[in-house]
Amino acid sequence: MMEENKSKWSNFGNWTECTESCGGCGIRWRNRECLKKKMNVIVLGKIEKRKFVI
Repeated sequence: MMEENKSKWSNFGNWTECTESCGGCGIRWRNRECLKKKMNVIVLGKIEKRKFVI
């Protein structure tokens, strides 16, 4: 019964290319979308993941 009230998320997409090249300190990220949200329910979960690349 509680399962019905949970939001549904897509899988995270692929990581982006690094924002820096040739050994610079850059960032890569990937996103996902909320596919199903119940009315008046706060959506819990991360929509974006980031990682720093050296």
